[in-house]
Amino acid sequence: MTVAVPPPDPAATLVEVFAGSAAEHDRNGSFPHGNLAGRYEAGLALQQRAELCGTAAHAQANPLERHLRDVLRARIHRPQGDAVRAAGRTALGR
Repeated sequence: MTVAVPPPDPAATLVEVFAGSAAEHDRNGSFPHGNLAGRYEAGLALQQRAELCGTAAHAQANPLERHLRDVLRARIHRPQGDAVRAAGRTALGR
């Protein structure tokens, strides 16, 4: 009698790879995206400057407006599909 072996589940494989990577970074005390904290701090500093400027910070003639808009949008936009697929391929070594 032949027993069929189910194909590997890609989602489960990704979870295992990411969990292993997270555990490794925990052991090493490292973080793979070290610039994330810097970006967050820069966003906070930009928001504080915009608050000091008041309504003028939101005028399109103000160069600060574009930067503020980018910072605020970055918090709510998810990565695009190509970035997610590339991260998955990297994690799976494909």
